[in-house]
Amino acid sequence: MHAAKRAGSSAVISDRWQQMGYNYCIACKRCQRFLDLGRWRVFHDLQFPESSKELFPGPGNVAAAPVDGPRLRERLRIMDDPFSVNHKGEADFQKLAAILAEFCDKHDSHELYLINDSGDFPWSACDRYAWYEWAEVFGPNTDMGGVDLPKNLIHDLHLRSWDEIEKHLLRSHRYDPATFPGDIDLVKHGFEVVRKSIE
Repeated sequence: MHAAKRAGSSAVISDRWQQMGYNYCIACKRCQRFLDLGRWRVFHDLQFPESSKELFPGPGNVAAAPVDGPRLRERLRIMDDPFSVNHKGEADFQKLAAILAEFCDKHDSHELYLINDSGDFPWSACDRYAWYEWAEVFGPNTDMGGVDLPKNLIHDLHLRSWDEIEKHLLRSHRYDPATFPGDIDLVKHGFEVVRKSIE
């Protein structure tokens, strides 16, 4: 999940979504997949507990609230939260809602969480745990230039060599060696582990 947005018409719509507040993701802990919802707080009345290390050991403090498939499906049916009401006529929002419905179907009985960016993300590159096992389900909020999860780099961007991945990462300020020394090496390690697992 990244702050930057893609260029083009969808960026105009996405920019309107960027108001004061948190960004949200829906995540399946079992399958280690997540979808970036941007500012869409699907469960607008959901109370988030304090950021905790307990639900996702390793990443640090993750602000996550448990949700379940039936409740999520009900929210998608009603769509009466403020964000849905304000954006339901927009093409990007309709696309995101459809992808979320598909995500719900695929992970219906799994352990799902709504995570906001007030804490850490389980898929942030670090050297403390296997962050590279996570993958993003691409949607309108995906920052294609900032994709750094090895499974996405290999399967979605079709980058098969480290040279290709390094060129991709160096286009992003996030992996500027002068600003974030050593971070690109974390992705290289994750890429090598994931590549070996699929060979």
